[in-house]
Amino acid sequence: SPSISPTTPSPSTSPTTASPTTMQPTPPEPTTELIISGTTTFSGVTSGGRRHLTAASQSFVAGVETVLTTTSCSSDPLIQSCQATVMKINGEDVSSNNVRRRRLQSSTLLVEFKIVIQAVCSTMCENGSSVQQIANQVYNSVTGDLKNAIDSGNFVAALSATSAEVASLLATATASGNFDPVVIPLLSLISDWFPNWSGGSSTCLNDLDRAPTYMKLNRSYLEKSLDACCARYFSWAYDECAGQATASVDGWFPNWGGIAGSNSKCINDGNPPGYMRANVGQWLYSGFEACCRRYYGWDYNDCLVASSGGPITTTGSLEWYVHGEVCRQDCAEGSSSTCGGFAEPWNELFSSASACCENRLPWITNTVCEARSTNSAVTGSNLWFVDWTINKCVRDCDDASDQDCGGIANSWDHLHPSASACCQQLWYIERAGCTR
Repeated sequence: SPSISPTTPSPSTSPTTASPTTMQPTPPEPTTELIISGTTTFSGVTSGGRRHLTAASQSFVAGVETVLTTTSCSSDPLIQSCQATVMKINGEDVSSNNVRRRRLQSSTLLVEFKIVIQAVCSTMCENGSSVQQIANQVYNSVTGDLKNAIDSGNFVAALSATSAEVASLLATATASGNFDPVVIPLLSLISDWFPNWSGGSSTCLNDLDRAPTYMKLNRSYLEKSLDACCARYFSWAYDECAGQATASVDGWFPNWGGIAGSNSKCINDGNPPGYMRANVGQWLYSGFEACCRRYYGWDYNDCLVASSGGPITTTGSLEWYVHGEVCRQDCAEGSSSTCGGFAEPWNELFSSASACCENRLPWITNTVCEARSTNSAVTGSNLWFVDWTINKCVRDCDDASDQDCGGIANSWDHLHPSASACCQQLWYIERAGCTR
């Protein structure tokens, strides 16, 4: 028999039961709400005969909202969520019975919309200036994406792809867009804003630790919102104060601050001062010539050079003005033989050399003045007039080979259709001696 009895091995370690792992939910990142409103104009819309607008209105509205949302809210990582909503079509609320019953009266649809965005602001949600910077970044991203899609035609193409009805409606349509400044509801809730008069910028702050002592002691300096503070203390530079990401404004305005080089200069960078933006019709012009004429009349030509980026690229108005004893065109000197340089603001302009000569140089025979102004040959009327220096009737022409030509008549010379008619003015001279 064996000397050693077999044994059953026992486990050296007692088995244990693993405790379940508890997963903690990740808290959502803090966000701030932004609202961007705008309009999209569809031109060249086809009505489909007798079709009412509502034959495609539900699909059209839904399509616009879908394309606005997907186009504007996909590229910026700060955007956590967004939703576009169509508010009005051609001035009528989309929920209005008037819109539902209205036929297309024109080939244009003006769509008003708003985009509500939740933007991530993390730990900066209570800092007004940081929230504004986030809003500006998101605004530029959203409006930039939308503008590119609209200008390239991709917006209309994407919208047409949403339904057959919309595709028919927009078969020949083009689109354009416009955007309002971003609205940040949160900023109206952050209280105690004060003017940053010592900070070298036209803005308000809400960090009371940085406020001057006299403002802390006298809280009448404080306002409950950035908007109220900017309106009270920096109304002349409201947009700069509020840090609003405003839509670009097209137009030329005076460079009074010298911010772009030459002082005598008009600029069109889309960002005029707030007080000019508030009254575009008063301050801005569609061309730099008109802007220079209005604001830099004493330095007009230099303003044209500086504003155009020099050398001068403008053609001027090409109208005519008095330049010495002739008339010249309003255009860069040397670009044409009839150009006299750009007209000064005080120069009266005329549509033709003849009109300029007639109105501003009446003592010079019009045909002579016009010929000299246009650098063309002087031609007379071939009518007859009295040359009082020789007491004879001569013809109004300048031809040395013709003995009857007496040169070009002056503006005060009375012209006659024939030699006989002219000689009647010299009644005291025999007819045979009246002409050469």
